[in-house]
Amino acid sequence: MKLFAGTRFPVDEDLQRKVQTRNILERKGFNPKANFHQLAAIIASGSILDELEKISCPALVFHGTEDPLVPASHAEKYAALIPDAKLVWMQGIGHELSHGIMELVLTEIFDNMVRSV
Repeated sequence: MKLFAGTRFPVDEDLQRKVQTRNILERKGFNPKANFHQLAAIIASGSILDELEKISCPALVFHGTEDPLVPASHAEKYAALIPDAKLVWMQGIGHELSHGIMELVLTEIFDNMVRSV
């Protein structure tokens, strides 16, 4: 988690420990093949860039300014291809949705719902 996290909010190690413990004990484990399956699905599905222009409702594109996994240029490209999309930069956020950023995320989602009516 620390490798993908931004600097705005500290990683809540206690929470992550509880989540991972629950995943192992209550959800019957962690599948180490899951990451490979996800990557294979991404590769097999191919590009969806040509499909983005078909989105017909107001959309949000969220992106962390410190995301070490997905370059910021991807978010800019996606937002430009989706009609009426709004790009929301999450300052100091990496490739995670920190508890501290959820107020911004939920506010943007609510505002987008109102904008959609």
